[in-house]
Amino acid sequence: MYIQTLLFFLLKAMILGLKNSGLKPLAGLFGYSLLLAHFFIALGRDDAFWGLFWQAAYYQDLFFVAIIVFIVSVLIHSVWAKLNQRCPWQQNLRKRLILQIFAGVLLPALLSILFVYLYMHLVLNQDIKSTSYFYYELPVSLLIILMINLVLGLQYAIGHQKKTAEPVPSAGKNPVMVQSGNIKILLDPEHVSFVEKEASLCFVYTQNKTKYIYPNSLDQLSQQLQQDFFFRTNRQTIIHRSNCLSFETERSGKLILTLHHPVAKKVTVSQKKARQFKAWLRSNL
Repeated sequence: MYIQTLLFFLLKAMILGLKNSGLKPLAGLFGYSLLLAHFFIALGRDDAFWGLFWQAAYYQDLFFVAIIVFIVSVLIHSVWAKLNQRCPWQQNLRKRLILQIFAGVLLPALLSILFVYLYMHLVLNQDIKSTSYFYYELPVSLLIILMINLVLGLQYAIGHQKKTAEPVPSAGKNPVMVQSGNIKILLDPEHVSFVEKEASLCFVYTQNKTKYIYPNSLDQLSQQLQQDFFFRTNRQTIIHRSNCLSFETERSGKLILTLHHPVAKKVTVSQKKARQFKAWLRSNL
């Protein structure tokens, strides 16, 4: 009965997490870790809901177990992000499945066991073999790790479905060729909202908040996009007029732009280009 309650709260937290794209905020993830840590501590105890809160040792256990849950959760998210970039599911399903099992399930499980062992040995001075960990907590931990992977898999499937449903270019327009994994997609230039060069790669962001790789140079893409709607803000970025949220002028004369998407991105326009940028904005109002 108690495990069913745990799984209910876990599923509820994960379903809410599906509504957000990308990683959950660290504060929210740690709050989820605290909730899950409480249920781990309370497993098999009669005083699970009220008696625990009056025990000083409970708060020590809550802190350390929450840290363990947080680290393992961040690891699973990081593994998914790395594998999505280096070995997408559609590129090599068998290889990705093997990597996902080892890096996304077995590695977090081993890390969890190691951290619990260290906590019991160094902090509590307990022998992990003499506790109920391998009978209660460990099986539930494995089930939770599997469920986190399942939910992230659903997130990936939903995001991939959105990418494949990207609007096709309108007739008479020169499409932008981008790629996601080994899939090549033709984008209507009007659906491009932001382009950024990172190291040797160019990334194209669309209006529906998806991200693609542009295989050619930023200069080539800049020549392909209409200057009435796109502005080359600096050597690394190009923005669409509709993606400009606001800007502020620094004392040096440079402009700092805030975009609609990505929300945390700040784009700098040099002092030399500031006047040209303002004129471009006014001409498109």
